[in-house]
Amino acid sequence: MMHNLNHWRVNLLLVFCILATLLLVCVITVVWRDYSQREKIYLTAEKLGYDPALKIAQVNRCFDVFSHCYLFLYYKTDLTQEELKHKIDTLSWDISNEMEVDGYEIFTDINYGTTSRLTIDGTDELGDRSQLPNFDGYRWRLRDSAGGRWTITYFPLSSHPGSIALDGSKLEHNIVAIQYQTR
Repeated sequence: MMHNLNHWRVNLLLVFCILATLLLVCVITVVWRDYSQREKIYLTAEKLGYDPALKIAQVNRCFDVFSHCYLFLYYKTDLTQEELKHKIDTLSWDISNEMEVDGYEIFTDINYGTTSRLTIDGTDELGDRSQLPNFDGYRWRLRDSAGGRWTITYFPLSSHPGSIALDGSKLEHNIVAIQYQTR
């Protein structure tokens, strides 16, 4: 009887060790994947003129029932759209499309997706956009050599006729938003 009880305890301990090891492997895999994805977006951003001192925010977001998840990096830049386009071209990635976008979407992205606040003429509520000057951004959708999906959006805020502030300080830069699909 004592032998069976000891055998049962050894088997239980063995099962516990196996489960703990599997859990540890899963945690390490998730942490490594997250680190790898963050490293990938920062290395790409550096090729596009990113300076860590000009970082606005880095956030993870998932959308829809299919859990399409993305890693976003927002940063300030002095680059013009043409200079950024040249840097994007040096990546030698496949560009699936390029298009103008509503530049005011950066206010929604920053104000509702990060802890930072962008304001225009003293307000972060865009309300009736027809009352504001026209403002366009520019977007590139790309695939890297490994098939990763990227979206790079440029917002030329430095030349905007309205007074734009980031967290209460006048913004004298443009903003680049890099989006990398993580799943």
